Amino acid sequence: MTPEEVLRSHAEREAPPVRLLADDVLASARRSVRRGRIRAAAAAGVVAALVIAGVVFGSTLRRPDGGPPAVTPTQPVAPTRSAVPLTCTAAAVPAPPGLPAGQWAVYTVDPTGRYMVGGYASASSVTGLLVWKDGVPDRPAAATGFAPNAVNRDGTVAGATRTAGGERRAALFHDGAVVPLPLPPGATGSEALAVNARGDAAGYAVVGGGRVGLVWPAGGGFVEPPAGAGRRAQVAGITDDGVAAGATVADDATVAYRWDGDGTPLPKGAAGAVTAVGGEWAVGTAPLTRPHDPDELGPWHARWNLRTGAVEPLGLFTPLAVSAAGTVLGVPAERASGLALWQDGAVTVLPPLNPDRPWRWRAGITGDGTTVVASMVEGDRHDLYDNTRWTCR
Repeated sequence: MTPEEVLRSHAEREAPPVRLLADDVLASARRSVRRGRIRAAAAAGVVAALVIAGVVFGSTLRRPDGGPPAVTPTQPVAPTRSAVPLTCTAAAVPAPPGLPAGQWAVYTVDPTGRYMVGGYASASSVTGLLVWKDGVPDRPAAATGFAPNAVNRDGTVAGATRTAGGERRAALFHDGAVVPLPLPPGATGSEALAVNARGDAAGYAVVGGGRVGLVWPAGGGFVEPPAGAGRRAQVAGITDDGVAAGATVADDATVAYRWDGDGTPLPKGAAGAVTAVGGEWAVGTAPLTRPHDPDELGPWHARWNLRTGAVEPLGLFTPLAVSAAGTVLGVPAERASGLALWQDGAVTVLPPLNPDRPWRWRAGITGDGTTVVASMVEGDRHDLYDNTRWTCR
């Protein structure tokens, strides 16, 4: 179930639907490793970049050539600032006029913090895009039916519309208009997951029942990175200078990659999955030694430097996004239902506006790592949200 479908269900009925949180797939997998048991978790397509990561946790990581797991030794990443927890304050996101709680939610924020985007479902089950510019909410009439995933510093929004047949179609919302993105031959659906400062978009297309990763250059057309050819794949993010990163999946072999025209794996030859990009940083999973068993190799959370290829383990901290400054937004091991920032090893827990609504739904972070937005869901009332903006210093 997509975010707009969840919101629509809230508008259509009084009984709240079952909570579906994509990032809980990762949290559940992490808990199963720690406790030696599997707990049920519902998955939704609310953060499409996490779908491949969910596949990774359900499998043994092997090289694409069928050999033993490829291991790249962890390389130290020089800290950019001292490992000291931040001080964060929470404030409510301004409510859009005419939309009661439970029918709208904030999803993410642009690198500068000027734009926030989210979605809504009206009482008549009409869904669409919400945009906050300098804190002022707007419901663009031209973006009815548009589901957003990312926004750049100019306010260009990447996401998807719905075709007449109900399939998702990658599109941008720019200068007040929805612009569909071209599809490769045979594609039946697509989605834009990211957009950089110059307007390049990245995501995937559905072809023959599988996925191929795509980059849509701002000048028009599309490019399929070689790493995604003939495999289940998607591009999770793209840097401002056009370096794309994502993951490919074939059976139980998953490979994280960066692509700037040569299809270089990241790290070279290693399994894993990039799930988010910010500046020269990427986060996701990598084949690292499990903390509870030094002799066992498996998927673990990690942060990469896309420029140097260095990989740094995050341990039990589940990443959801990363800023251009390298600050990771995610879920700490000790607070499976909350949010926190990881910065050079120091973890700062983000205080919820309402302690009864600690479950996150969608979340994003600015380029400097000091502003976070998220929708927080009440534990027992899934039709209520705290739409929150944190400022950290």
